[in-house]
Amino acid sequence: MAKESLSLERLLNTRDLERIVPRLPPEVLHRVIQHFGLEQCGEFLALASAAQILRVLDADVWRTRADGLDAGFDADRFGLWLTVLMESGPAVAAGKLMGLDLAFVACGLIHHIEVFDSAAVSAYTTLEGDYIEGRVSPEARTIDIGGFRLETQSPAADVIGELLLFLNDRQPAYFTRLMRQCVQLTNGGHEPDGFHNLLPDDEQQLFDVGQARDLRREALGYVTASHAHAFLRSAGTLRLDSPAPPHSPLASTYFRETRQEPVEAYSWFVDMLVNAGIVGSERQPMLGAGDADSARLDLIRAHVTSYAPAGEELAYLANVLLAGCHIQGRGFSPSEASAAATAVCNLGLEHWPGNWNTKDLVTAFQIGWQLLRRDVCLRTATRLVELLRHVHVHDRDLDVQLSDLRRKLAHAITLGMPWQVRDSLDVLLQLDATSWAGVVALLDECPVLTAAVRCSATTRTIDLQDFAFISSRRDIAVAERFVDRLPAMLQS
Repeated sequence: MAKESLSLERLLNTRDLERIVPRLPPEVLHRVIQHFGLEQCGEFLALASAAQILRVLDADVWRTRADGLDAGFDADRFGLWLTVLMESGPAVAAGKLMGLDLAFVACGLIHHIEVFDSAAVSAYTTLEGDYIEGRVSPEARTIDIGGFRLETQSPAADVIGELLLFLNDRQPAYFTRLMRQCVQLTNGGHEPDGFHNLLPDDEQQLFDVGQARDLRREALGYVTASHAHAFLRSAGTLRLDSPAPPHSPLASTYFRETRQEPVEAYSWFVDMLVNAGIVGSERQPMLGAGDADSARLDLIRAHVTSYAPAGEELAYLANVLLAGCHIQGRGFSPSEASAAATAVCNLGLEHWPGNWNTKDLVTAFQIGWQLLRRDVCLRTATRLVELLRHVHVHDRDLDVQLSDLRRKLAHAITLGMPWQVRDSLDVLLQLDATSWAGVVALLDECPVLTAAVRCSATTRTIDLQDFAFISSRRDIAVAERFVDRLPAMLQS
């Protein structure tokens, strides 16, 4: 069914909007912001509660890091939020900020300003008559407010200055507490007293703020990077010869702590967003009958139909991949994470031990994940190391690069993480582009099948974005046949 067109103007003219917005789930408010753009949604934010805004900020100003660690704070995005909130006036912006955690606000501001006690950086004359020049920072703009000196080169300087002037005038107690915290973060440091390896104050507070954010999101059903990494590592210890399916303490704790009552909202308003495609419908099936991968996913489809908790388990597993895994050197998109979790579970169900009775998708995923790591990723890496010992080239520089790749890959195999050498695999392009494209796909943290892997002959076009997730024995056999062809391809 075609999606209905829905303009921002129509949404903003909705009757009783001032009563609707404060009751919207923050996830819905965030989707509106993503769809129309933060700069266009100031009127929505002006109507939202501080609690809603905190939840949206938790999702909107943190970015997944390429190293797979916990999300990093996006200072520029926080500055844009201040700018948009100020469009509704300093009273509105101040009210929203005062409803947030003070440490979070200080961490956000300190990425844009340095704050000093005015007395500590002002010029003065000593009792002996010597003139001591104050702090001078010619590259930064200086603003003096309420006994504090602010230095900034941020594009949001005017907005921040206006907001802090308002707070100093109307909320002086809050302003002073906020500035004192910013002074601490600006001047933080450690004496060389044995504790100088501690994080600087600003980094420590940002770490603490990030931990608080993780706890809030865990309670709402999100998975932190540390939880996701631990769960994915646990798949490697799964024993298929045990008498019964193993119990996952991590998954059980997640399900126990995140079950909650649904948030109310005006259903007709949300339905309007659903019909426009701005918000996904919760009623859509997870595995539609017309999916292109239907035949490949028969086992998972049958299980989802007959096992009520399957939907909750798939959502958890998709969250694990979003938070703790990368594909092609980047984070998963939500749709990719859902498709990958489904495929891995199908692979696990196909290899489910015959003496295990009740099936669950958490265990099925761990079985499938272990197979991907062992039979696809590690097998490809081990075979490539052996093969590189016998590849002879006349170009000395190329020979050195191949030897370096072999050494790095052997070390990565001992760590169980062959995908760490992804960037070094580019040297294979000089031997055979198809081999490179296939190896990159199979050595990934989440191995996939590309055209280079599926085709028996050299492909004319290499598109790494055109891939399928591995979901069956047949797919693993395709990967194995590609690996068996590598010697002829690289030495031709």
